[in-house]
Amino acid sequence: MTKPMTFPLTAAALSLMALPALSDTVTGNLTVRDVLCVGSSCANDTIGEFGFNDFEDIRLKSINTWLRFEDTSNNAGLPTNDWMLRVNDLGSGGEDYIAFEDIDASTVPFRVDAAAPTDALRVTASGNIGIGTGMPAALMHMRSGDTPTLMLEQDGSGTFSPYLWELAGNENFLFFRGRTSLSAPFPVIPFKIFPGGSDTVDAFVISGNGDIGLGTDAPEAALHVAGTSMLIKDKGRVNFTLSDTSDPGPDFRTQLTAGTARFSFVGTGAPEMELFQSGDLAIRGRYISAGTTLTVPDYV
Repeated sequence: MTKPMTFPLTAAALSLMALPALSDTVTGNLTVRDVLCVGSSCANDTIGEFGFNDFEDIRLKSINTWLRFEDTSNNAGLPTNDWMLRVNDLGSGGEDYIAFEDIDASTVPFRVDAAAPTDALRVTASGNIGIGTGMPAALMHMRSGDTPTLMLEQDGSGTFSPYLWELAGNENFLFFRGRTSLSAPFPVIPFKIFPGGSDTVDAFVISGNGDIGLGTDAPEAALHVAGTSMLIKDKGRVNFTLSDTSDPGPDFRTQLTAGTARFSFVGTGAPEMELFQSGDLAIRGRYISAGTTLTVPDYV
């Protein structure tokens, strides 16, 4: 077994060594005490390079400070992927960053740009992930000064059209919205949840079979409203339609328009019954009571 060689490596010591002009090969183990500077821009003396700063162990100093990890395994079944720790682009006008490159796959799966804020990404000892916070209080904790947003983008690189969804929240409400691209204008927000309402329980529930409960966590129908009233409100005609998909007959509609309540089968041309604010009731067909068709004098 080769005994490790241990010695302090200084500029003065290097100057006394007969080193080849282009390279030096050390066979065996090598220990460098204090600080090691590697690269074409390192100073010729350690004091000039590091001063009295001994907080570093290794300094890479060059025009291109990239560190390559090359796996030379050649036995079957052993991993062989090569990696690169890249710092900044090479050419003029390039970008400043630090990144991990998968050399074999020609991909850069992880990158941090220069001037990224503190705690842009934080992983705690418990495994919690913080985005914008150094103290994530949940498995995923996002923090921002204005409307933290989670974006889901389908970019069109597959066979489907581009579209993106946003889930965001602020002091006003939690909301969903969607748009076709980042440059598209913000649409009307279709879904909102307002803060507060501590006395509101099970305001909106979807059960395992798809039933929807409003005010109940155990809906007993496709739509189960547990409350004292229900309001359908819109500008102009307001309709409530019942449709039996097993029957080819027309749907039945209740409609409020111009202060008149109408009850009709859809597509018959006119409402079968109308109730006016005066209390008058108009029936387009006959009035039948207990199987008997009545004439006007019979029920007036």
